[in-house]
Amino acid sequence: MNKTREPINLVNTGTANRTSPTHLPDAHRHAFHASTPRVPHCPYNRRRNRVEPGRRSRMGEGVSLLTRWANFYVITGTAAATLTGLQFVVISLGAERSRGNAETNRAFGTPTIVHFGTVLLIAALLNAPWPSLVGVAVVLGLCGVAGLVYAAVIIQTVRHQTLYTPVLEDWVWHFTLPPLAYTTLLGAAIFVQSSPTVSLFAVGGTVLLLLFAGIHNAWDSVTFIALHLRQQQDEDEC
Repeated sequence: MNKTREPINLVNTGTANRTSPTHLPDAHRHAFHASTPRVPHCPYNRRRNRVEPGRRSRMGEGVSLLTRWANFYVITGTAAATLTGLQFVVISLGAERSRGNAETNRAFGTPTIVHFGTVLLIAALLNAPWPSLVGVAVVLGLCGVAGLVYAAVIIQTVRHQTLYTPVLEDWVWHFTLPPLAYTTLLGAAIFVQSSPTVSLFAVGGTVLLLLFAGIHNAWDSVTFIALHLRQQQDEDEC
């Protein structure tokens, strides 16, 4: 007795049979896979929202490093705020003794306030709860660019004023070290995401350089006023 094999209707086998043809004979199974359209593989869709493990670890490491610098920026920020008040006293003494004018004050007095203010600003920003280093890089970069632009303006101002002729020490402390600090700050902002440890140390060095430059410049202004006041009193006595 000849037994005929009934043809299998692949259309009416149901959704489960179409998606899982393991019950079919080998011939029909190969025919099913050959007739099933394949979705083209697109690696871009899979990798688009994926962050590399190494980059993710560096980002998390950088954010955690910010918390280790908290005490450092509390100390430097407090010192900058205190020294800003000292500079106000220096400017007041100069105004009372009629030493300098508005242009000289813009060239030698105001930059010290700006440097102390920059230190205070950086200390406040780096103590903020940043979710990533992207925002840190942006604000540090803006501070660096603004500082360089301001330094260029100050150099033009000091060349135009005629009341006081700067000496070598003035050119180093007033007009060389601060632009160097702002350049370092801009470089640290560029590389803070790829090398957070080195970049944060560079930012810390920038803060200290601006702080000590401001201290020197404020002390220089105080001694200048005091010595010229003593000289004026000696001339009056004679």
